[in-house]
Amino acid sequence: SPTCSPTRSALMTGRHPLKNGITHTILERERMALKATILPQVLKKAGYTSGIFGKWHLGDNYPMRPSDQGFEYSFIHKGGGLGQPSEPIENNQRYTDPILFRNNSEVATKGYCTDLYFDEAIKFINISVTAKRPFFAYIATNAPHGPFGDVPEKLLEYYKTKDIASILPEGQRDNTKQLDKVARIAAMITNIDQNVGKLVSLLDTNKLLENTIII
Repeated sequence: SPTCSPTRSALMTGRHPLKNGITHTILERERMALKATILPQVLKKAGYTSGIFGKWHLGDNYPMRPSDQGFEYSFIHKGGGLGQPSEPIENNQRYTDPILFRNNSEVATKGYCTDLYFDEAIKFINISVTAKRPFFAYIATNAPHGPFGDVPEKLLEYYKTKDIASILPEGQRDNTKQLDKVARIAAMITNIDQNVGKLVSLLDTNKLLENTIII
């Protein structure tokens, strides 16, 4: 689908978004039908533990939260993303040190949002491995996405030294604002790449790569 919530509902259910009652990302049109059966509910029957980290965007309130839909552990933001109206107003527009929700309880955090999601997922996987339980970790980052003001500074400085102008259309190559935006998006993407590297390293260390599906 061309927008977020319909796509996420299809991923979770294996069904067309309209069968899940979702047609958009706003105005209550992103709330998944309660009759929908989703992946963690099915996996739970097979003995799996399931955790979600980052973005859900299929309903913020009972009985539509991840914890109501089969996820045993959740560490998420509300709504469509950080810096949107569902986030506590004093925290608006902030990707660093965001206010998140761990198992439905509001928590103040320290760090960049994508790093926080992966770090929490890695803890969840380690606990699952120790408990000898198969796991499903749904790590859905809200970046890269606007607002683009808040990105990891070291990565931003790195991309500001690169020839970003060469990938832009000719008429935009002298546009300082556009060059800055592209550098920020690149920093967000590289930050995800680095975190995926940490995750794969964890699986390798625990000898789980041969028995884990990574999508």
